[in-house]
This record gives sequence, structure tokens and C-alpha cells, in this order.
Amino acid sequence: MRAPSLGWWLAATLALGAPAAAEPTPVQRREALRAEWLGHRLPLSPPGLRKPDDRGIYDLIRQRIELPVPARGLPERARFTVQLVPQADFGDVLPLAAIDFEPTAVSVDGVPVPFERFPEGELLVELGAPAPVGQPLTLVIEAELRLACQDPTGCIDAGPLRHLLEVGWFPLSVEYPLTDRFAVELALETEGDLGVSGVGAERGIIEAPGRRIHQFETEQVTILPALALGEFAPAAAEGRVQTFAPFNAPFSGTLAQLGVEVLEFYGDLYQPYPFSRLAMTPISNDAGVAIGPQANIFLPEAFYYIAPDDELWATVRQTVAHEIGHQYFFNLVGILDAEEAWLSEAFAEYSATRFDEARVGTAAHRRTNAWTYLYSVPPELDEAVYGEAVRANPFYFEIIYLKGSSVLHTLRFRLGPELFDQAMRTYVAAFAGVLATTPEFRASLEMSLGTRLGPVFDQWLRQPGFPTLTVRAEPARRDNAPVRFVVAQRSPGQPFDGPLPVQVDRPGGEPYLDVAALEGGEFAFEVPDGQRLRVDPELTVVRRVRPEPAADVDLTGVVDGRDYLDALFWQGLAVPDPAFNDQLDVTDDGVVDAADLRAIRDAFGAGW
Repeated sequence: MRAPSLGWWLAATLALGAPAAAEPTPVQRREALRAEWLGHRLPLSPPGLRKPDDRGIYDLIRQRIELPVPARGLPERARFTVQLVPQADFGDVLPLAAIDFEPTAVSVDGVPVPFERFPEGELLVELGAPAPVGQPLTLVIEAELRLACQDPTGCIDAGPLRHLLEVGWFPLSVEYPLTDRFAVELALETEGDLGVSGVGAERGIIEAPGRRIHQFETEQVTILPALALGEFAPAAAEGRVQTFAPFNAPFSGTLAQLGVEVLEFYGDLYQPYPFSRLAMTPISNDAGVAIGPQANIFLPEAFYYIAPDDELWATVRQTVAHEIGHQYFFNLVGILDAEEAWLSEAFAEYSATRFDEARVGTAAHRRTNAWTYLYSVPPELDEAVYGEAVRANPFYFEIIYLKGSSVLHTLRFRLGPELFDQAMRTYVAAFAGVLATTPEFRASLEMSLGTRLGPVFDQWLRQPGFPTLTVRAEPARRDNAPVRFVVAQRSPGQPFDGPLPVQVDRPGGEPYLDVAALEGGEFAFEVPDGQRLRVDPELTVVRRVRPEPAADVDLTGVVDGRDYLDALFWQGLAVPDPAFNDQLDVTDDGVVDAADLRAIRDAFGAGW
């Protein structure tokens, strides 16, 4: 899923203003404290030695959210029981973000207290006395929910299936809404047979005359108290996987079995599944996405009607694997803030491509992702995977999800598959239950692999774009002589470096495989005598390859009939076809077609 927007809380950080006075007002005192804490970044610390959420003027510990659920629509009122621990002296006024609810009563440790809610979505609770640092506080907030549900990803309140996920319908930190994670208890009070599915583990149902209270509790801290409601029921269970399905949906059991397979694969790839159950719950197709809250992935209703032999099943398989990937990356290993979104989305998508490759036996998913990014994002709109700028980019999905996951594959190739897999297991174990940063991910890899990776991360994550490699073949003029290849690299920033796989097809023999060194500027390498060259045939590096001349698609140094036959054989390939090869795309328009054949014909004989 996409990272929650922070636009709503940026408004809350604007100064509210105050009359001139000798003594600072509570708002002024709070603003001074906020100014001190804003911009604070957690220092790099040894993996596994940091407490979660150790930042801000207070730490949210736990929330119990009690919601009466109507037969139609979403809840209109709530009771929030909030436990927090002050971490700094903020005086006697406690600031909370209250975006989508209007408090009607507030008590602190059982005592009713005054409060004020501002239109920007900020709640100030008057404690009556300064809150001692380190001493827990318990707030009970009675509230009316004000859910606009303008973003169907986070909230849908119409139709037989509805869900509530978006950040802001419960109290959270003004300063650090994405990082101050907490345990969640949900108590959903319903009437009749309404289907209910909540975040975390199901703790049971309390039966009362004419009503039921469904109880759920997270097993790790989170920022997403999610719930889904509607006309569905528990339909199938396979081990720890339980599906909730629309009535009479034919493939809920198939989805459950798919979930079991993904959990088993990730258990080997990273560590055993970290939660006691995995629920798979239908939500409205109008949401347009699947979502991965803790221990409960939300899937479009349509997925329950797609058979495994349908061509759309690949989308189901890949989506389910991605959302289960979020159980490890975001729900187990948290992210520090929005600029670290790739640690969630790219890692979940990388996980999905690894599962798909093991399940299907091809790299089609990974290759499709790479080609889609490479051909979709205009160079002038590209942004670095890591950083603030990409958050507002119209190609956020292509950069964060597709390029980000492809960069992880590039790292895996560069560092060695087995070593990288082991380093990833170490990273997951070290940061389980806490927040991670990109520098800490890099440091974890460096400690596992015994090599410095700063320049690698600077190239692939901190600068936009990718290398475009113009390759010129200089054929030997005598038999059995090496063939020389000259590579000129173009890149938007510092030149990229690293290993570059090459494959040479030889007459009557096995292909010759080698690894050239991708270096800055122009460089050359030699390979044994052969018929044709393929540069990085498995697309293990995020790159473009352009022959010189462009019609020399098989990189022999001569434009001849073999180039024409190759392009003719692959005619019809277009991005994002996983078999796409941009060496064949003479006209560089994203499709291998008759225009490429004409270009080869017109250049025939070049290089002799």
C-alpha cells in the first residue's frame, strides 16, 4: 500500500498565534517545545539496541478503541483509552492530533479535565499540573467521528463492504504521527450477523443481549488500527491463515492456501511469520488497492472470484505476496518517517518478486517491474528512491515500488545472492519490533558482509535515474581473436559502478558468461571470439543498453541479416513484457515492430 499522507499534520504544525504577554501561553510553550523537537532524527545506533518510538515529547504506548458499529455505514462515535509516557517536560498542556474526530469529554487518570480542539485538527488537553517525565498517563476520550472518507484507500463507508484504515481517526502524536507506534485493542460492538475483521489477533467475542463485541489486539506496535465490515464471514482456514470471504465466493480456500505458501516461503527467506494469525479480508473493489495492516491483509472483493487458471491470477498472486511482505516490512520492521517509504514498499515488492520467481520459475515479475520503471518515468521527472522529494512525484509508484525493488535485486546480484539473503535475515532479526532507517539498513549489510556500501547507496538510492550504456562492438579481423567492446555510460549524476554481466554466444558451443566492471565514463573490455553479445541478459542491473549503431542489435559490430532476423523473431515485444530487450528496440520507442526492421534494413552493412 502507499505510505499515508502527511499533509494533514503539516497544517497542524503551523503556529496558532497568541496575544503579546509577559508569560508564554500554553500554546506558545508547546510551540517552543515543538520547534525544539522538530527536525530531531534518531541517531544511528547498533541494530537491536534501540527502543521503539524513542522520540518526541511523549511515547504512545497503547490505545483501546471501542466502536459501536451500525448495520450500515461506519461508526459515528468512539471511546479512546490512550496510555502514554511523557519523555520531556511539556508543562501542563498535552498536545494530540485529532484529525477525524471531535472530542466530547476527556479524562486523565479518571479525572475529567478541560480540553480545546482546534480546526487544524489538534487537541490540547489541560492536565492541571505538569506531567512528570516517565510517569504513565491514561486518557479516556469520548468522541464523535468525523470521517470524510475522501480517500477510498483508507476509508469506504458505502456498500456491503466497508473499511476504515486512514491515519487520523484516532489520537496520535502531533510531531511524529508515523513513528510513534503503539499497541492496539479494538472492541467492535455489532448487532446481528455483520461480518467484522480487525487488525491483529482475534481475542474472542463477548455475547450480550442483542449485540456482540468482537475483540482484536495487535502483537506488535503499529500506527494503523484497521477494521473491515460487511457481508462476509469466516470461510476457510489453513493453519494460521484465515480468510473472510463474501458469501458463496468460490475461491476463498484457494486464497488461504496461497497465503500458506507465501508464509512458508517468507519463513525461509527471512524468519518464521511473526504473528499468531494472518487474516485475509475482502474490501470494496472501489478502494482500488489491497492493503497490508498487521496480521490482516485487505483484498479487493474481486480476488475471491478469480480462478487459479485465469490469466488474472498472476495479479492476485503478486498482490497477496506483496501485502504479506508488509507483515515483515512495516508491521515487524517499522519505518522512521515518510522519506524511508522504500524500506516498506520496495521491500514488500522485492519479497513478492522473490516469491513469484520461486513459485513460477521465471523472473517475469522482477523484469516487468524493472522495464516498467525504465520506460515509464520521464528523465526530467525522475527522483531518488530515498528522500523527501519523491513523496510528491507523480511517478511515486514506479520509483518507490518498482525501481526500489529492482535496486534490491541489483544489490543482491552485486553482493552475491546467498550472502545477501543471509544479510537480509540478519537485518530482519536485528530490527524486529523497532524502527529502521536507510543508514541503519546499510550499516546492517556492511556488518554482515564486511564491506563498505556508502558509495553504492549514494549511487542507487540517493540520486535519480540509472546508467544508460552505449555499447560499440569492435569485431576481430582474424579467427579466434578476442572481441573488444567499448561502453560509454550516461547517467544523470555521478557515474554508476559495479559488476556488469555479459554473455557471448559462440558458434557451436555453450554461451560464455563473464562479468565486466561497470565503470564511470567510457571503458572497454574483451571477450573470446563469439557470434553475439548480450549485456546483462537477465536484467540484474537497473540500466538501459543502446547499441552503436542502434541497428547492431546483437552487438557483433556489424549490421547484418542476424540483426534483422532477431528483430523479426521478437517483433511484437513491448514494455512491460518481461522478455523485452531494449537492444532490439532500434527506434527506442518501447516496442519491437516494423519500424525497427526498416531501421536495420537501412543500416545494413554498417561496420564492415
